[in-house]
Amino acid sequence: MQRPWFRLCWQFGCCLLSLSILAGCGGGGADSTPTPPPTPQNVAPVPGANTFQLNEDSSLQAQLSASDADNDALSYQLTSQSQAEGLVTLQSDGRFSYQPTADYAGEASFSYTVSDGKNTPVAATARLSIQNVNDLPVAQLQQFAGTEDVAAIFQLKATDVDKDPLIFTLQSAAPANAGVTVNPAGEIHLKPLANLNGKIRLQVQVSDGKGAEVAFQTEITLAAVNDAPTLTVTPLPALLDAGSVYPLQYGIEDVDGDAVVLSHTQPELFRLDSAQTGAGLQVLARTTALDTELLLQATDSQGATAQYKQKVLVAIPNGNGMGRTLVGPVQSNRLNLVIVGDGFTAAEQQKLREAAVKFSQVFFNSKEIGTHRDGWSLHVLDAVSAQSGADDPSTNTLVDTLFDGNFGCAGIDRLYCVNSSKVFGYVFRHYPQFDFVLVAGNSSKYGGAGGSISTFTLHQSAADIAIHELGHTFAQLADEYIDDANAHLYLPGYCENCYANITQLTDLTQVKWRHWFSDPSQVPTQPGQAGVGLFEGGYYSSKGFYRPKNNSFMLALGQPIGEVNGEAWVNQLYQNIGMYHSRQPQQQQVVQARGQTQQFSFALSVGSAQQKVQWYLNGQAMPQFDNKTDISCCQDQQQNYQITAVITDISGLVKASALVSREVQWHVQIQ
Repeated sequence: MQRPWFRLCWQFGCCLLSLSILAGCGGGGADSTPTPPPTPQNVAPVPGANTFQLNEDSSLQAQLSASDADNDALSYQLTSQSQAEGLVTLQSDGRFSYQPTADYAGEASFSYTVSDGKNTPVAATARLSIQNVNDLPVAQLQQFAGTEDVAAIFQLKATDVDKDPLIFTLQSAAPANAGVTVNPAGEIHLKPLANLNGKIRLQVQVSDGKGAEVAFQTEITLAAVNDAPTLTVTPLPALLDAGSVYPLQYGIEDVDGDAVVLSHTQPELFRLDSAQTGAGLQVLARTTALDTELLLQATDSQGATAQYKQKVLVAIPNGNGMGRTLVGPVQSNRLNLVIVGDGFTAAEQQKLREAAVKFSQVFFNSKEIGTHRDGWSLHVLDAVSAQSGADDPSTNTLVDTLFDGNFGCAGIDRLYCVNSSKVFGYVFRHYPQFDFVLVAGNSSKYGGAGGSISTFTLHQSAADIAIHELGHTFAQLADEYIDDANAHLYLPGYCENCYANITQLTDLTQVKWRHWFSDPSQVPTQPGQAGVGLFEGGYYSSKGFYRPKNNSFMLALGQPIGEVNGEAWVNQLYQNIGMYHSRQPQQQQVVQARGQTQQFSFALSVGSAQQKVQWYLNGQAMPQFDNKTDISCCQDQQQNYQITAVITDISGLVKASALVSREVQWHVQIQ
């Protein structure tokens, strides 16, 4: 700003500020031109802060800001951006739109310049803060395949861009009883309703646990399969008579509506006369009893089957129908054991037969007996008493029975006895070939006896009692239990060679069962020790008598028979039936025409599984005939010769050399 006095000086061309300065004013001094004031400088624009905020997955429309001191018009230009976060569109007037990348949340920016058209454009950056927004889970229709009646597990799938853990919930299923559950992890557990096939439709909800939920559908398609028919059968009697017909009541259903045929798989045993709701089962005639399994089968038109199985014993009735063979053939070279009952009324004969069947099962289940099963024929014989039960002095009970069965024999309460003469006479009329008789008493009281006839009662341990008593009657075994109070009563009847299982000898080299010692230098003698040894106590006495095992069935019911007792059992079997029968030629002396073959044969008494055969010609082995029971040979023999067949028990139950083998010999004279 010029001061007033300065304007005055300038107007009149001089100033009197200083004489020396103004001396030439208006005079002859030189003239001077004045300098104009400088032009003002244009100022560049200034960008604003330009910070913005928006939500994930939403767009932004906004205006960039800048200031200009000269109030010049401003223009904007985009210079760079990162498209990974989003996309910006910038207008020259500073208006812009921003679209963030889908599901992106975080910081973003773009660069631009602002210009007033007069200065160099000014670079600046706009910054955006994109706020996270919880996203909905994403799920689509899913389809699974399964099979009718087959359980399965399927896995549902859904995604969440926020990586939130997802929770699945089953909302509905059609059909409602399809047997479907869904756990929170999205596993579909299918335990389908029986016979269900086709589509199962599920409505499922998936949640991220933060309030975002989506419902979706899924389908399970169950492939149909052919269902087997169902077969229900009213059980038959466990004992079936060969040659008889039994009504067979059964029911068949097939959910697929297929035609179904009932059949059986044993045409050699049974014949089936089918009817709509029942059938007649004919048990074919045969000569040998058979413990078998009846198998009935229902088969639909597509081959699917249902089966019914029942254990049955096919028995062979005797001529008058009162007796039945339960094991083996009716007429045989086997040992014939007949079971007969006392105290069973006419209405209780089936009870007797069932008791005999149970005994047979336990009897032959024992290794020492069952191994030689083929040496036995077992029969049950009906015997009708006027009254049911047995005489029992301890309860003052008197019963009218066929064989006078009674407890308290010889003053011993549990000793059950019968009239032996009546029993033998009755059995002989029906089974004259019998070897031993076992009498079942119709009482649940514990009892039995051994002797010329073995007896047992229908106590819960009936079969074990019977086997123990047969140990006396059949195998000639002594009791091994101790009864010191009554031991003196039995001492007069003892002899060293009478019983295979009791000895008074302590010299191990003389003990009758020494061949069973596994180590003669370490023979078991103490209670609880295993193996065959010399255990004190037996024949009712705690001292002075010895038994071969720590325990056996002759000491306590239900115990194993044991090696020594088992050998005695096998020995008695061979003593009764031999190791062979039906030899041909029957005579030991045979005449053979020179140059002709001669046939020799026999039948093994218990079968090739337990017996081996070796043949010898004049003492020389003929291995080509090993284990044959029928040979033809010796046409080349010019002189008399001897043929020997050696039969050896290979069951392992017999070790005594005198018991193991038997010989069959023929002396042949050549003519």
